[in-house]
Amino acid sequence: MTERWIALTAAGLLAGCMTVSACAQGAADFTPDVWGIERAAEDPAAMVRFYEALGFRTVKKPSGESGAVLRSDALRLVVTRRAPGSRPPDAAFLGLNVRVPDLRKAAVAVRNAGGTVPDPEPAKFVLGHLVRVSDPGGHVVSLVDLDGRPLPDDRPRVFNISVSVPDLDASEAFFTKLGFRVFSRDWLPRTLPLHRDGAAPLVLHPSAARVATGKAASLLLGTPDLPKAHTVLCERGAADSSANPRRTEVGHAISLRPPSGIGMKLVGRSLGRRAFDRLQAVAGTWRCSSTKGWKSRVSLQSIARGTVLAETDDQMNAHPGEAMLTVFHMDGERLLLTHYCVAGNQPRLVATAFDEKLDEIRFEFLDGTDLPSRDVGHMDSCVYRFSGPDTYTTRWSWYQDGKARPMETITHRRTRR
Repeated sequence: MTERWIALTAAGLLAGCMTVSACAQGAADFTPDVWGIERAAEDPAAMVRFYEALGFRTVKKPSGESGAVLRSDALRLVVTRRAPGSRPPDAAFLGLNVRVPDLRKAAVAVRNAGGTVPDPEPAKFVLGHLVRVSDPGGHVVSLVDLDGRPLPDDRPRVFNISVSVPDLDASEAFFTKLGFRVFSRDWLPRTLPLHRDGAAPLVLHPSAARVATGKAASLLLGTPDLPKAHTVLCERGAADSSANPRRTEVGHAISLRPPSGIGMKLVGRSLGRRAFDRLQAVAGTWRCSSTKGWKSRVSLQSIARGTVLAETDDQMNAHPGEAMLTVFHMDGERLLLTHYCVAGNQPRLVATAFDEKLDEIRFEFLDGTDLPSRDVGHMDSCVYRFSGPDTYTTRWSWYQDGKARPMETITHRRTRR
């Protein structure tokens, strides 16, 4: 079965036919967006080590009772913490399939990172070879090598997500309600690749019976407007109107109720939430240099179970002997920034734009404390622009007496994660 759905999806991808689709009804209201997958484990830190060995980048580290968030290109992997010895409800099989440049080296790397490799010998399938492994939570990952087809940057890439269901017809009907479309029915019988919508393509294929893996997993669909999307999906019969949003590792989510036991959640991905995820990836220590010549050291730490990012600037040549603090956190679906400034006030800014192509977040003045009037001098706006995982710049503006004045650009270079 593994060879069937990998071969089928590979054929579609190589033909260049996996394109983003629009829903036949109400496309303007809800378009399906595969945002990520959620996997439960007793030890989220072990999961982080495993997936980092496969090229995933950690966005949020596990701490206390909270889990972790990783990403590979646009796909997020949310790791939730499972109580030791507990057995979660049965879930339909969600297989994650990752292309790697060298199967044997990748198998050794994941084994050294805590994974299980039942058989390290690559198995032949129509487009190449594969090795099936399990992560520390027991979830299946297939390592895939498409013979003769090099990987960009020679690094692992998520290939697709397989969904194994006992009732293929019922599952197809449900995914159609969500807005997904079948890519082809002609490659192999009773196996349905879907047009790519979001971070990774999906493939539905049948299993002989309800899959009882004992491993909790969910498919995560993203939406910028959770209440509106929920209403639309209720009208289509794809969601329960009585379901309420619940707080998760990545914000608020509503569980959908598809057939065949598929774990699936609708996740709110507002501008603020997406910007906060991006900022959490810069946690660590940075050396900073200003276009005005001064230097400093900045430390960013994720605290309060990942709900707050605190930036401390404690080696400022511009203000010897002083330190400043900037705090980022969500307020509902908006992202707020509070800057504790040497000017003696605390302006609050709100994220107003996130250009994911430019990798740039813009903050504008909202209000502040110890600011009897906006005309009192204060930091008024800021732009964070990222250049890969290890460099970013900030540009602040100063506002006083009705006028905004741009300040210098500060370049940050990572010294430690």
